[in-house]
Amino acid sequence: MNTNLADIFEAQNETERCDALCRLYRGIFSKDIAIEEIFARDYVQITDGKRSHFKAFCEHIERVLSQVQSLQIDVCDVCQQGDLIADRHRVTVVYHDGRHAVIEVFAFMRCAEGRLCSLVENTRVIQGDAADQSLASC
Repeated sequence: MNTNLADIFEAQNETERCDALCRLYRGIFSKDIAIEEIFARDYVQITDGKRSHFKAFCEHIERVLSQVQSLQIDVCDVCQQGDLIADRHRVTVVYHDGRHAVIEVFAFMRCAEGRLCSLVENTRVIQGDAADQSLASC
């Protein structure tokens, strides 16, 4: 299993799981962690009812990074059982024009063979404009 994912599964309590998942999310968006190391090539994601695959997810990461000046991810809650991970996290973004938005994400992930193979998430803007919702979609 990938070391970053293993940290989540090996965590002894929710605080450790939150910290491990936060490091994983931040590593993906900072590009300190290669997406190919974490996600299965047949990865499927459903965000707010919209289905996408590995390539679209990679493009989504690039699109988000091109649209924001900074991005902060804070994991609030994590539950893990077997190969399943569920979490609630908040993404705070600062756009290039200085606007801010906070998006809350409820994510349900399935792992297989040491990689994330699927994710279903629902998002909502808790601070910002309705247009900020599009930032969450692949």
